[in-house]
Amino acid sequence: MLEYFFTKKFYIFLLLFFFLAIIYEGSSAIRTNIEIFDSLSKKIANEFIKSLEFRESDSVFFSIKGEDNFLIKKHIYGQLNNLNIVLLEKEAYSTSNHLEVIVDDLKASFNITDEKDIYIREINVKYTFFQKVDGIIKSPLKFRESYQDTVRKSDINQINSENHSFAKAEIPLERPTIFEQILEPLIIVTAAVITVILLFTVRSN
Repeated sequence: MLEYFFTKKFYIFLLLFFFLAIIYEGSSAIRTNIEIFDSLSKKIANEFIKSLEFRESDSVFFSIKGEDNFLIKKHIYGQLNNLNIVLLEKEAYSTSNHLEVIVDDLKASFNITDEKDIYIREINVKYTFFQKVDGIIKSPLKFRESYQDTVRKSDINQINSENHSFAKAEIPLERPTIFEQILEPLIIVTAAVITVILLFTVRSN
């Protein structure tokens, strides 16, 4: 009976171990570039809302400029709808409230490190917000967020986006090795010198 109890306990422990391992693997999965861009854009939208000068139930003419603006647009729409602010995509003569968002920068890049096939990933996001409240133009608000981590070369195809060019970064060229910098040119020059010497030697004979 005691042996059966410990055997059952062992299998429960083993099952729990595999379950926790699966959860850990899922939670530690590397985020894609587009997921990070979305997270940074959401963070900026939340920060901007703290400086919002429109009142609840206001009608606001909303416009956005710059390529690849769908991320910030999604989060701004969500935030303003939560405040019951009516967004107008066509400017009306009677509308004295304007909100304009400009996409200044969306950039992803990989930089080489001293470790082989390990790269530093950098993602930068910058937006500028213009508000006109009751006909009065307010000072522009600029927000910038950045993200950095390290990734393996084998992960790059997975984290790059094929659908959005701003979220697809090029793999940089590797640093030339000592052999490529010094020994390889030296071997080529030496081989060329030997070839010339042999040619003159053959001709003289």
